[in-house]
Amino acid sequence: CIAAREAYARVEWPIIVLIAATLPMGLAMEKTGAARLAAQYVTQYLGDYGPVMVMGGFFLFAVALTQAMVNAAVALLLTPIAINVAQQLHVNPRSFAMTIAIAASTSFATPLEPACAIVYGPGRYRFADYVRVGGILTICLMAVTLLVIPIFWPLR
Repeated sequence: CIAAREAYARVEWPIIVLIAATLPMGLAMEKTGAARLAAQYVTQYLGDYGPVMVMGGFFLFAVALTQAMVNAAVALLLTPIAINVAQQLHVNPRSFAMTIAIAASTSFATPLEPACAIVYGPGRYRFADYVRVGGILTICLMAVTLLVIPIFWPLR
């Protein structure tokens, strides 16, 4: 449909650079122990409420971060922390990793995410429309995620 040069010109290079720069950051968090330290704080403050509540906290935090950051960067940043928390709680780390993956893709509450921004102007939407409808959709997806993840990736 389009020439290779035109496709190359339309690539969002700042986003590509952000994702590429985030990869080493996640690795550095793991190697330096920052992920373990952050996990200790999460476990200390939320661990008594059970693993599903901790996953819910991660879900909300990931959704909040994806409103301002690229979702792949959020997933790369939070996954090492979530895996460390799961290990400290002695539960399946895959459950926590999948929660982060889904939550990082759930950025409907504001038009700041690129996919939402595409329809913001042409659809004549207001910011409040995203908060109202996207907020409800996010809560529904969170509930479904927290119910379904333990079924497909059991916590114990």
